[in-house]
Amino acid sequence: IAPDYVLVHESKKEEFTKKFVGQVKKSFGEDHKASPHWGRIINSRHAQRLTGLIESSGGQVLSGGAEKADVQEKFVPMTVIKDVPLAAPIMHEEIFGPILPIIGVKSMEEALSIVEEMERPLALYVFSEDKKFVEETLTRITSGGAAVNSAMEQIIANKELPFETLTRITSGGAAVNSAMEQIIANKELPFGGTGASGFGKYHGHAGFEEFSHMRSVLYKTTMHCNSLMPPPEAQPAWMYDAGLKMMVIGFVSDSTRRKLKVAKWVVGGIALVAFVKVALATSAGHGLLKLATRK
Repeated sequence: IAPDYVLVHESKKEEFTKKFVGQVKKSFGEDHKASPHWGRIINSRHAQRLTGLIESSGGQVLSGGAEKADVQEKFVPMTVIKDVPLAAPIMHEEIFGPILPIIGVKSMEEALSIVEEMERPLALYVFSEDKKFVEETLTRITSGGAAVNSAMEQIIANKELPFETLTRITSGGAAVNSAMEQIIANKELPFGGTGASGFGKYHGHAGFEEFSHMRSVLYKTTMHCNSLMPPPEAQPAWMYDAGLKMMVIGFVSDSTRRKLKVAKWVVGGIALVAFVKVALATSAGHGLLKLATRK
């Protein structure tokens, strides 16, 4: 989940922006349009929307820019913008594009206050070795997911972790050969509507979960680089295909997975039978040895 903006302390802002812009050039070259690693926007309408956000940002463009975009070709370069006013439209929309506003703050308290005033983020990234600040940030800022000293990896490191999940159901509740009793017979059973009849479930544990937010948080250190996502110039050729299979289609098909599951049980059963036979034979051998010793 790409960040919509970066808040960095004023004492580190110039160093951060210089290194970030340098990494962009190293990864995609001076002309992003010619880079094999640089994609395109989904359609021209969204490309036009992104160029409009850049033009109205009110900040200093350090890389890319609206003038280098090609709306017809659905191309928007990686655009880094420094000192964007908080009132700018780009600070109040989900960008969904290669634009990164960078805003300097005088204190971490100011940074937290800015985030609290914005809409709740889908993902929150905290880069710090100050454990107290990290925990205060995670406590004060409500977000869909979070990562410490990492970005995006909280959703690719373990896809079994919860992340803004919505379960589709056909009805709020159901009863067979009865009416109403499904909500009064056992108050621990979940009950709630769907579609026009309402959203969510309450009663018992389901009610507790409905009014709670389960957030996944990935913790990492800044002591060394151990990212699952190296920059484009350092990625091996097979990495994209492997990532696509891991996140979207899986390494094996459902039918193959079922066959492997059956094979696992068959092999396990054969191994169990063999183990039992060996155990029985060993036990019988010990019995004969004891009998011979007694004689």
